[in-house]
Amino acid sequence: MNCPKLIVLTLAAMSFTNCQSSEAASFLFGVGQIRNTITGLASAELESEGVKIFLQAGPSGSRFDDSDAQGLGINSINSPAGITDPDRTKLNFIAGHPSGTPVAESFAFSFNRPGILKDLLFDGVKDETLEYFSLEFPDGHVITMFDSEADFRLGIQGFSLTDLNVSHPIEFQTEDDDLTGIGYSFAAGEVFTFTYGEGSYDDVPGYRTNPNFPQFPNAVGDGARFQGVVVQIIPEPTIGLVMVAAFSACLWLGKR
Repeated sequence: MNCPKLIVLTLAAMSFTNCQSSEAASFLFGVGQIRNTITGLASAELESEGVKIFLQAGPSGSRFDDSDAQGLGINSINSPAGITDPDRTKLNFIAGHPSGTPVAESFAFSFNRPGILKDLLFDGVKDETLEYFSLEFPDGHVITMFDSEADFRLGIQGFSLTDLNVSHPIEFQTEDDDLTGIGYSFAAGEVFTFTYGEGSYDDVPGYRTNPNFPQFPNAVGDGARFQGVVVQIIPEPTIGLVMVAAFSACLWLGKR
C-alpha cells in the first residue's frame, strides 16, 4: 500500500468533513439571550453550540453587569475604594482611580476552540461624542470602531477620523453599531481585548478654530454596551473521523 497516498487521502477526507460541519456560535447579551447571568463576576465562562467563551473584566477589580436589556456593561464602583462609575450597565470612563486620571473600562475574551471571528455587536456608540471601542487582536493589531456617522460628522466640517489620535479608525457598517464579516482566524486560547474610548476633538489640528465650530463642543460621552460576538468554529478532527477516512482510503487503494 502506498502510505503517502493514504495520508493525503485521509487528510483530505478530514478537511472536507470539517468544512461541512463547521458551525456558528453566538454569544449575545440582552432580552431573550444571555441576561443577568454574569452580573457581579470579574471573570465568566459561557457556552454556545458546544463552544466556550472566557471573559475577564477590566480594569482590575471591575465586575460584569449584564442586567440591562441593551447589552453587557462593567461595574467598577469602589474597586478599588473611591472609584466612581457613571453607569455600571455600560463600558465607560471611571473616575477616582489611583492613577489620578480617568480610566477606561475594558474586557478580554477567548475561546476554547479554534475558529473565525465573524461579527461584533454593540449598542449606544455615539457619533457626536466620538465614542469608540478599540479591539486588540491576538496578533497585536488594533482597530478603533466608531459610529457609522462619525466620519460624516467630522467630514461636513472638513475633517476625518484619520485626524484623530487612534489606531486604524473604522466605522460600524450600519447605525446598529455592528461590525460584520470580519473573518479573523484564531486559535484556541488566543485573547482579544476590547477597550472603551472617546476621540478628542482637540486631537484634530485646527478643529476648535474652524469657522464651522464643533456642533457639539461641550458633549461628553456616557458609555456604550457590548451586545455580543459571533464566531465560526472549526471542528477539531476526532479519532473516529481519522479511522473512517483511513478505512475509506484503504478500500479505494485496495481496488487499484
